Order: sequence, then structure tokens, then C-alpha cells
Amino acid sequence: MPYNQVNDDKSVPSAQRGPCLSKQEIAFAIRGMWGPKNAGEIQTALACLDGVVAARVNYATERATVVYDPVRVTASQMVSAVQNRGYYAPLEHLTLSSQDLVYATSGGTVERALVDSPGVVRACADLARCSVTLEILPDKGRRTYPERVLKGLGFRPGEADPANARNLFLVRSALLVIIEFLALWSAGAHAGWLSPSVPHTPILIVVLSFITLFAAGLPFYRSAFDAAVQGQFDMSVLVAFMALLAAVGGFPFGILLPVPWLTDAGLVTATALTTGWFVIRGLTIWVLPHLRDALIKRKTKPVTEATSVSTTPPQLGVVPNGSRR
Repeated sequence: MPYNQVNDDKSVPSAQRGPCLSKQEIAFAIRGMWGPKNAGEIQTALACLDGVVAARVNYATERATVVYDPVRVTASQMVSAVQNRGYYAPLEHLTLSSQDLVYATSGGTVERALVDSPGVVRACADLARCSVTLEILPDKGRRTYPERVLKGLGFRPGEADPANARNLFLVRSALLVIIEFLALWSAGAHAGWLSPSVPHTPILIVVLSFITLFAAGLPFYRSAFDAAVQGQFDMSVLVAFMALLAAVGGFPFGILLPVPWLTDAGLVTATALTTGWFVIRGLTIWVLPHLRDALIKRKTKPVTEATSVSTTPPQLGVVPNGSRR
């Protein structure tokens, strides 16, 4: 949703960069200018950015007004252009929390989506702490846009309890590991690789797969779907797509090809991909960081046993001529 939709403003010097499908206007403060010459320098720097339609810098009010195409240029690039000229734009820090962030496809996906929203200069997502730290151009109207972006990605902004989110994630992961084990066990028996006494009805595998896709693994698929709708594609979105494709494709194979292992292959693959994502995510945002911190602490551990240093004053020696030194 645009911050401020504007029409062509003939009074603003224009720097056309090709066709602009959707124009937005943004205004922000600039500090460090000493005179109108500085304002002109900044205005030129902003106007040269690809995607900026028009730029105007007012030395008296110390503010810049930019008309731009949000698809081609971001607020972060504008602020960088100002900083590269030796000036700076005041930024406001904002922290958003959501307990659903542990199921985000990746921290980079969330950060890219937020930086593309109006007024957001930087974003840093900490999935383990269920929070995103933002640097935005100060404006009360812009504070709501990052929240809307989070909601668009499927995350409900609000107070988050990282410990509770971690525990729920671990419970889901454990359930998925158990389901995957049962699915492989049943599929192996159905294909004749294990003892016939093992339950191997195809209905059991279908039920386990649907529990994986629409119960235990649902937050992962919901996040991947919302990320894809927002145009954010990464490896997690690809994994979700492959898992759903395998699950849906398993039914035609089971009906058309009466081969035991093909009957279960698609559904078992879907549960394996989902379980693998949960296990890797848990290792990435909790286990590996703890191991890394432990290694760093071990390397930087202060020496507790001080090296013994003799405090006995040196003895005076006797030199051959009988004098003392």
C-alpha cells in the first residue's frame, strides 16, 4: 500500500528514468547542510537514483521531498545517497514482535519485504527472539506500514514470548519426526521391505501425511504461501512447493500405478521435506548459535590460574674484584 499517492508536480524538478507505473512521495529530514549549495548537491544525488522521478531539497526547512517508483528504488537507497555526500537523515528505531516469526521462511525474506515498504531504511530479523528491529524515517504515519507488511507475510504483530514459541516449535518438530518414522515404517512394510506384521495400510500413510501438512506443519506452509504471494521466494518456499507437489502427485501414482513403493513415495517425500525443514530450522536458530557461543566463551575464557612470579629481590652478586653490584 503506497504511503502517499501523488500526481505529477510540475514545480518539482524532474529526473525521468523511464515509465513509472506507481508513483509515491516521501519526505524526510536532512541534517548537516550549511547553505543552499549543499541542498542542491543532495537534490542532484537523489535525482540521479534510478527510480526517482523528482527530488526537491529545501535548505530552510532541512527536508527533502522525493517522488519515486517504489519498485525501483527504496528509502534505504535514498538515505545512502544522502550519507555518501557527507550528510545524514535522522532515523527512528522500532521493534516489532510476533510469536509466529519462528516459522518464517527465512530472516532475509522478512527483512527484504520490510525494507521494500515506505520509510524503512534497515531491518534486522531475529527469528529466535521472535522480533524484528527496524530503522525508519521518523513519521507517525509510517509506523503502521511495517506492521501491515508483517501481517501480509502471515505474522501477527504483538507481544511475543520466545521461550513459549521455542517450546511449541520443538513439540511440533518432535511430532513430525515421529510421524516421519511411522510413515517410513509403514511404507517399508507396504513395499515388502519389512515384516508383514508391521501396519502397512495406505490409509495410515495418507492420514499421517495429512496430519503433517495440515496440522503439525501448517505454520510452515502458511508462511511459505504468504511469502510467495508477497513475491518473496527462497529455499523454504521451494521446499514447501515440492512437498505439496509430492503429496498431491502421490494420489495419481497410487491410483494409476499399482506398484507398492510408488503408492507411498509422494506422501512419504512430503512428510520428509516438512520434517527436514523443521529440524534444520531448529538447528539453525537455536542449537548452532548456542554451540558457537560456547566455543567463543571457551576461547576467550580468562586465565584463572595466575602464573607464579617470584617477588624475591635479586641477590647481590660478588664480582672478581670484590666489589658488589
